[in-house]
Amino acid sequence: MEKRIETSLYAKWEKIRLLLDDMDEWIVDIKDTNPSIYKAYTGKRNTEVLKNLMQLKKYVPSERIRIRVPHIKNFNEPEDVKRSIIFLEKIGYSRIDEFEYVIV
Repeated sequence: MEKRIETSLYAKWEKIRLLLDDMDEWIVDIKDTNPSIYKAYTGKRNTEVLKNLMQLKKYVPSERIRIRVPHIKNFNEPEDVKRSIIFLEKIGYSRIDEFEYVIV
């Protein structure tokens, strides 16, 4: 049975590291790579998330990591999502899903 984790990577690297060998697939919800947009939506800084994203690719093969970048009404625009995707591709990620994030 395959094990998957869906995470924002908003955690200390020491905690994430404990799961590296146990997960078959990582599904990472980025929200946005723009610090202002990320903070407006989550109330947190995305510095740790982006550092963890860089660390993760050192230990987990890219085919086992799927990045999700949502369109979030009233928080990011299509251009913001595109910028996030370009950034993620530049740092080596290729399995990137762009989708509408619906808040209910």
